[in-house]
Parts: sequence; C-alpha cells; structure tokens
Amino acid sequence: MSITIVPYTSEREKEFDAFVVSSRNGTFFHTRKFLSYHPVGRFDDASLLFFEDHKLLGVLTAATRIESGEKRLVSHPGATYGGLVMDALAGMRETGEMLDALVAWAKQGGYRGISFLRLPLSILCRSRSDDLDYWLFQKGWTLTRMELSTSYSLVGLREETILDSFDRTARNKVRQGQKVGLKMQWSEDFPIFWALLEKTLADRHGAKPTHTLEEIQRLHAIAPKDVRLFGVYEGSELIAGFVVFTMHPHALYILYTGQNYAKIEMRPIPTLLAALFSEALREGRTVIDFGISTEDGGTKVNDTLFQFKESFGGQSVKRESWELRFN
Repeated sequence: MSITIVPYTSEREKEFDAFVVSSRNGTFFHTRKFLSYHPVGRFDDASLLFFEDHKLLGVLTAATRIESGEKRLVSHPGATYGGLVMDALAGMRETGEMLDALVAWAKQGGYRGISFLRLPLSILCRSRSDDLDYWLFQKGWTLTRMELSTSYSLVGLREETILDSFDRTARNKVRQGQKVGLKMQWSEDFPIFWALLEKTLADRHGAKPTHTLEEIQRLHAIAPKDVRLFGVYEGSELIAGFVVFTMHPHALYILYTGQNYAKIEMRPIPTLLAALFSEALREGRTVIDFGISTEDGGTKVNDTLFQFKESFGGQSVKRESWELRFN
C-alpha cells in the first residue's frame, strides 16, 4: 500500500485538529487552533496530511524556508514542538513509510532538506512513539540538537502526598510560602504578569519572551481552557505566575515563569508549583512539564535551574531535533 501526501488547506482544519487530538504523539502546539494566532502570511505554511487508502495516518505542521539560497521544509517555526504526528494505531511500518513518502515528496517539490525541530517529549505523548526516532536514525537523518526538559509524573500522587514527593529544601520553601498566606488561583491578569515576566527575563537572562502580551492574550481568547495564567497573590497583588498550556487532556506545560524578585523570600514560585500539582490532580492530569533547563541549543547546562526543578521530584526528559539534507 502506498502513502499519499496532501497539502494542508483551511478546509481541512477540523479534520487536521481532530486527528492531532486522537493521535499518539500530537500536542496542542500541533493544532491549527494554536497556529491560528499567527497573522496570515507570517510563515509560508507547508503543512501536510498523509493518507493510506483514504485513511489519515499522519500530519506534519511545517513551513517553507529559504536558507542560504536553498528551499527547505522545516517544522512550523510558530510552534514549540514539531515533527510527524502519527495515528494512535499506526505501527512502525507506517511510520517508516510516511518518512520515505515525505522525503520523496520534498525532493520532487524542489526542497534541499527537511528539519524536524523539537520532537514532543516522550512523557508528553499519549503513548510511546520511539519508532519515529528509530527510523530517523536508520534512514540517515542527523541529530542536530539534544536538549533536556524537566517533567513531573503525577501518577500515584494524591494531594495529601504532594509535599512528600519533594525534597526537604523544597518542602520547607513551600511551607514558608503557605505560612505567609499567599493565595494561588487561575487569573486573567496577563498585563500585570507580563510586566513581571519581561523584567525577570531581562534582568536574569538579558532576554525577551518569545510571545508578546498581545499574542498570548490572543491565544487565551482562542483557547481559554488551554492557555491559562496561574498566579500567586499577596493580598490583591500578583507577585508571580506561570503561563500554563494544556498539551493534551493528561499533560500541562509551563511555558513562562515570572516573579517579583523583591518578594522572593516569600517563596512564591515553590508555593505556586505545589499548588499547580494540586490543580493538575484535580483536573485529572498525569504530567507537568516545566520546560528546558539547558541553554544555547542544549550545549550548556543550567545547574542551578536543574537542581531547583529536581528538588520538586522532576526528572530529565530529552528533547531532540533532527535534519536530513539532500545530496
């Protein structure tokens, strides 16, 4: 049986997103719903659908990019995670055949290479999808980037055992925050949080948020249940927060962390993280991902950040990027 590739058009939006939701490794970042927050024309969209005998087996969020004068097919630049999204029942044979079909399609279309930037973390997938990594290696793709994220498995935890899963230092920080009466809640105070976030990134890393305030508010308006702000308050003042994405029904992803460092002795971030564990358990989640703690494409390790995240029971999970250049 042969694989047929069909370019994405807006008429297939519902079909595309329904497939991602039911797939074994798709996330919110792979949906057209998420990508719709980008202005039309910002990227040269080249997303694809893969069919076998009229059955949809896979999708790819992608764009065309000109690099050094050569046309390349790249994971959609507007999303954190890329790569092939596969049907829940597709086996390793189908995965390998979809990759072969993609390479043939790209060569015929005049592309000089393909890049899968940041495959979804294994812990964020509904079921393991290691066959994709296997075929990428066997078919001559090059691993171009290896990063490490910190994730928390909530399996087996109950609200009353959350603190027991932290180390002594983390437990003490949470208890300090609880004693001073900090209040944690879902919030609409995005402008206030964004000011904290921008100052945090500028002062600590000399950086800016990937998204603007307007973009994150647009995303929240498009998907209010999937893009949320979880804040910690001293009285009525927002002093820290997380921007939390729902990756799929069982997994949350902390995209941004910001705080008022003048209030750091109140331990707002540890207290907020413990509260997010409780919220996640109430919502039936099994995973929280706290993002990468490596820098410069994974070449540098931020030991302090890793130690902080690991003190709450975090485990390191690899995040890979792959590339294939044509001769």
